Amino acid sequence: MNKSVIKYICYRLREWAKWRVYDNLPNIGYPSMSVEGRLMTYGTASGKDKTSQRSHRPHPAAEQIEDLLQEMRYYHAIEMKIISIEYLRSGTQEEKSRRMRMSASQYKTYLNLARAWLAGRLSKETVVHLEKKE
Repeated sequence: MNKSVIKYICYRLREWAKWRVYDNLPNIGYPSMSVEGRLMTYGTASGKDKTSQRSHRPHPAAEQIEDLLQEMRYYHAIEMKIISIEYLRSGTQEEKSRRMRMSASQYKTYLNLARAWLAGRLSKETVVHLEKKE
């Protein structure tokens, strides 16, 4: 695979991970806004909590990767899990491969397969993006 395509896919995955971790955190059961915050924002502390679902910045490129990863889950579950671990968890690739109970070379192979699959799914967009850069 072309190095510029790999760089672009890695860039898109890093952007997705940043969006996923910082902007799209799921609600873990706590109110997303304090009573004081609701008073200042909505003028009332009672009634329905209008912020029960955490809102996040729309990020169409990251959402596109999210959709593709959900599709990947059905066809290539291991690769999808490795992409998630690679971009959402901390640690070295060796630690991550141990977490997946596979060798480091096998982990890297699956990671490259997942990136290639994403490159294929994004091929038209990738070619247009890379042509603009040149």
